[in-house]
This record gives sequence, C-alpha cells and structure tokens, in this order.
Amino acid sequence: MPAPSGKAGDREGELRVRLTAQRILAAHVRDDRPAGQHLMPPAFWEGMSLDLTGAALVDFDLTDGRVAAAGFERARFPGAATFDEATFGGLAAFAQSTFSSHLSFDRTAFSSIAGFHECVLTDRAARHVLPPGRRLGTTSEVSARLVYHEKSGD
Repeated sequence: MPAPSGKAGDREGELRVRLTAQRILAAHVRDDRPAGQHLMPPAFWEGMSLDLTGAALVDFDLTDGRVAAAGFERARFPGAATFDEATFGGLAAFAQSTFSSHLSFDRTAFSSIAGFHECVLTDRAARHVLPPGRRLGTTSEVSARLVYHEKSGD
C-alpha cells in the first residue's frame, strides 16, 4: 500500500499503523509456548501462509517465524529486513522485491522453493546475510541483485 500523499501527520500515522500490524503479524507466526505446554491456547497461528505481495514492510522482522508459505513479490523493505532462523514450509517468493538496508537470512530454513528472481538490494555496503545458495550480483556502484550461486565441485 503506497504512502498517502497528504500531510506529514497522515504519513506518520500510517507508519505507526503499519509497524503495529507488522508486530502483530510477526507475533502470530512465532511459537513462543514453553516446551511441553503446547496444549495452552497459542497466539501462534500454525500453518499460516502470508501474502504480502507489493507491501511496504518497514524494518520488517520475521525472526523465528514459522510460516507454511510466503509471498513477498514486489514488496519494498525500507529499513532492515530480518528473517533470521525463520522457517518457510512451502514456497517463499521474493521475486522483484527491493531491500533498502540490512538484509539477513541467518540460519533461515527453506523446505521448498525460495524464489529471489530480480530482487534488488539498494545498499550494497550494508552487512547482508544472504539466503543459502545466493550471492550479490553487481548492477551499479550502489545496488546489487540477488543471484543464484552454484557451488563448484571441489
């Protein structure tokens, strides 16, 4: 959803709503129940699939999240985008997404296809932890694309 072109207060209000929605969503894809107490009512939405196609996800943090599948096609990630130790049980689609700052997929698990076709990182100098099998391919002095990296046989 694009930012409104109205007053600064409107944009600030939209940002607060967006960040609150992201925190609620992230809380529901994390299973924080104590071990052995999985009978208590969970805040965790097990089997959740996300469709955030085209969304603007500000300082997005899905650390420890578990989702069945996720669609982030054409999403914009202004600020950090963190997927550390997240688990994607099905398709994880990031095609044509734009990451504007730090990107981290540290110890992220992909059980199925993880698509990063035409993803752009606009800050090559930021510290990035890339998804398994990906590397940065240069597009300019300041931006890069995520490209598949085939390991050579040693």
